[in-house]
Amino acid sequence: MRGGFYRHLSQISKSTERYNLAAMDKQRRKWLWPTTLGAIALLGFGLVWASTIWGAGLISDSFQYVSTARNLAGGLGFQFEVGKSLLPLVHYPPLFPSVLAGFEIAGIDALLGARLINALLFGANAVLVGVSIEKITASKVWGSIGALLTAIAAVLLGVHSWALSEPLYIFLGLVGWLILSQYLENNQLRLLVAASGLFGLAFLARYAGVAIVVAGALAVLLFSTQNWRKRGMDAALLGIISVSVSGLWAVRITLLAGSFGARELQYIPLTAGNIESLLNNILTWVVPFPLVNGREAWILFGLFIGLVVFGLYVRVSDLKVKEIVWSEKTLFRLHSLYFWVYPVSVVAAKMFLDRGIGLNDRMLSPMLVSLMIVGVSIVAQVWKMDQRRWVRVVLVSGAVLFTAFYGVETGLAMRSFRGEGLGLARADWHSAESIQAFADFEDEEFYSNSPSSLYLWSYKPANNLNSFARMAASADPDRAYIVVFAHVPTNKNIEEMAEGVELVVGDEVAEVYLFVPEGE
Repeated sequence: MRGGFYRHLSQISKSTERYNLAAMDKQRRKWLWPTTLGAIALLGFGLVWASTIWGAGLISDSFQYVSTARNLAGGLGFQFEVGKSLLPLVHYPPLFPSVLAGFEIAGIDALLGARLINALLFGANAVLVGVSIEKITASKVWGSIGALLTAIAAVLLGVHSWALSEPLYIFLGLVGWLILSQYLENNQLRLLVAASGLFGLAFLARYAGVAIVVAGALAVLLFSTQNWRKRGMDAALLGIISVSVSGLWAVRITLLAGSFGARELQYIPLTAGNIESLLNNILTWVVPFPLVNGREAWILFGLFIGLVVFGLYVRVSDLKVKEIVWSEKTLFRLHSLYFWVYPVSVVAAKMFLDRGIGLNDRMLSPMLVSLMIVGVSIVAQVWKMDQRRWVRVVLVSGAVLFTAFYGVETGLAMRSFRGEGLGLARADWHSAESIQAFADFEDEEFYSNSPSSLYLWSYKPANNLNSFARMAASADPDRAYIVVFAHVPTNKNIEEMAEGVELVVGDEVAEVYLFVPEGE
């Protein structure tokens, strides 16, 4: 009797132990997903931070963002400095300088703020890609793979390493698509309003954001389960909310500049070089650059054959990939649609509004993000539905090779970024005598062949060099410094432009002259 009691007690103890172990295992698995995403976010942040040791990458666009942010923080509104004048911001949208102004108000330099926010956004965007893939595939493993690939994508690392607005635009778009997919599945008006607001903010981050508004409205029309009248009303509501604030901004800049974004409507046909650049940049996202250059047509043909083979594979197999991905997962549809709408919008803007729009990795980066989500989701579904060994071997081998390809590219990119710097944030400029001399200059008038470079390295606003001779020949000329940067070609002999010009300091980065009017 007593032995039976002890055996029963032992069984209860073992059952309790198994239950506790199962509960502990469940608790560990519960934290594994957020821990993995957190680690990937830290990886993304760390890669950008390590890549920008000489500062966030700088170009002339960065000058207007940073100058506007500093003036906005100082209560002067959306204006940037040219010499002693303030000009209204019209060529660029206002959201990114507004974010940088927040850093200035908090006592953090706008340039450091740009580096910090874009590093944080790289981690956040990698996480959002992972979450999006997990929503589509119901697989945290594939979500983690997608997030990791995003964090080690050299193109996206580069995009997030500049003091520019693309990272903010990508972030707002990813969150907006997640919310819009929930609206299309649940038909809750508040979700539509929230998604529309985010798309509107994306439009205020980049004028190319019109693509996300168009794609969002199309998605409501095409993918909503409601009747066509309700679809039309909801699509119109999305458009109205999305463009309401940007519409007011458009009115402002049209009144100031005479046209939207200081751009004139005109027809500019694409050149063969434009098309080649577009294809080359997209193809190098999936194929190493040395294999792409000059072979774009053959690679496109190969990809087409690959798609045909994949289609035949799906058709002759018993797989239900089409049902699982295309019919049930709204988010997959949204990113598939956006992947095509975005480049059409960019090309249209280049052809009719601004020939200066480059079809480069930076401009096309939102496409890569959507391609990452769509591509990994398709691979995940094939993995899930076809468990044959040879299929698994092909998928694993492809994933390893692709990860290695991205890892090597990122390593090479980081070596370049850390060794040379990005754009105007150049490594050798930090020790250049001409750059160090800027801090010692008195608050005089400045002229330069690159006012943006001078401002970004000294916060000293400058007039264009072309206006110096006119000022020097005026009845009452002012004492002024002339800064001539070596990276901007100029055919002017500065000392011959006016009497009283003397070289103060010169090196391989810049030559600095002082103009003293006669009689001073």
